[in-house]
Amino acid sequence: MKKEQSAVSKSVFRARLAGSILAVLFPGCSLLAQQGGDTAEGLATAEVVEPIRATKLSDLAFGGVVVERDSGGAVRVPADSSGVVHSGSARPQCRAGGCETHPARFRVSGEADRVYRIHAPAAVTATGALTGASLAVTDLTIRSDNAPDLAAGGRLDAEGRDRFALGGTLAVPAGTRPDYFRADIAVTVSYD
Repeated sequence: MKKEQSAVSKSVFRARLAGSILAVLFPGCSLLAQQGGDTAEGLATAEVVEPIRATKLSDLAFGGVVVERDSGGAVRVPADSSGVVHSGSARPQCRAGGCETHPARFRVSGEADRVYRIHAPAAVTATGALTGASLAVTDLTIRSDNAPDLAAGGRLDAEGRDRFALGGTLAVPAGTRPDYFRADIAVTVSYD
C-alpha cells in the first residue's frame, strides 16, 4: 500500500509540476483556464465603389512659335481657355496646323456626386526631337468644368462625369533652334 501511495504521490507531483511549467511557459493559458476566458467580436467592413478613370481627349498645344536670336519669350495657354498670351519676343508662327493652341482636355468618369483630386506636376521639361534641346513648361494649372473653383480637383456630376483642362507656360530662350518639342505630363485622378 505504501508503494501505491508513493506512486500516486509521484504522479500528482508530476502533474502539478507539468502544470506549473505550462503556466510559466504559457501564462495566458493558465489564466484562461482559471478564469473561464472571455471573448469579444469586431466587424470588418468594406465599401466597393465605382472606379475613377481619366481619359485624354487632347494634348496641351503651344502651337508654332518663333523668338528673336537675342531675346527669348514665352507662350501661356491657360486652363480656362481665356486666350493664349505670347510674351517677350515670342510670336505665333503658322504652318500646316502649327498655330493651333489649346489646353489639354481630359474626361473623368466614376461614382456620381463624388469629389476627386487631380495629381499633376507643377512643371515638366520638353525635349527637342532633332536637337535634344530642353524647354521648360511651367505653371501647369488645372480647371474642372463642374467645379472650376477647386484648384487641384473636380466634382463628378449626377451621372458620374466631369471634364478638366490642363494649361501651362512654355519658355523659349533666345536663339532656340527649330525643332519639334515634346513633354510627357503624368496626370492621375483619385477620389478625395
